[in-house]
Amino acid sequence: MDVISMHQAGCIEAVAALGTAFTEQQAALLKRFTSTVLLCFDSDNAGRKACKRAIPILQGKRKFRQR
Repeated sequence: MDVISMHQAGCIEAVAALGTAFTEQQAALLKRFTSTVLLCFDSDNAGRKACKRAIPILQGKRKFRQR
């Protein structure tokens, strides 16, 4: 729902990852269209962990492993 609200507010470049999952495939797709990515996850523990996992994926520093 957050990304829908962003689109309605005029930020049409927003996309959603699907919960806290973020994969290398999603990172590769984003890199095809932009060099700057802003991560916005919820501020709960799950959101903070998702952000910490997504940063190295976007930087290309590690492989994503689902646990």
